[in-house]
Amino acid sequence: MATIKKIFNDPVRGPRAQAAVLPGEDQNAFGQLLADLMSAWKPQDAMEKILVEQIAVNQWKRARLDAAKARLYEPGALEPAEFALALRRLCRTQGRLERGVSHTVADLERYRKIRLARAEEQRIQRNRHLRPGIPTSTREGKLYYRVPPATVH
Repeated sequence: MATIKKIFNDPVRGPRAQAAVLPGEDQNAFGQLLADLMSAWKPQDAMEKILVEQIAVNQWKRARLDAAKARLYEPGALEPAEFALALRRLCRTQGRLERGVSHTVADLERYRKIRLARAEEQRIQRNRHLRPGIPTSTREGKLYYRVPPATVH
């Protein structure tokens, strides 16, 4: 019969394990989850890629937690006195992972908005010396760009 400490504190197989994919888990399934999220979010730089990977890891850990929760209900898995405590801990951990996903999605959206605003500002700065003009050609067919005189307000 397992104890609560063994179920929760196993750094290799427990729901709080550090590795994203543990021995015995399907590396290809995690790769597919990550590929699906990358396809959905289309990260544009390293920071966005890191945030999408964090979403994948948290989703994967949530699935692992669901499996751990199912094992709690197996006959003889825990003493009756430990069952309630284990279930409470699992639910608390599940809530943390769900908030982790929500916060990471919010961080990704916020970062993307800032990155796009910065890129637009840089584009404006690069083009600030340009004035609107009209593409025109001479009778001989030579093309040039005619800029109207600047107006004073």
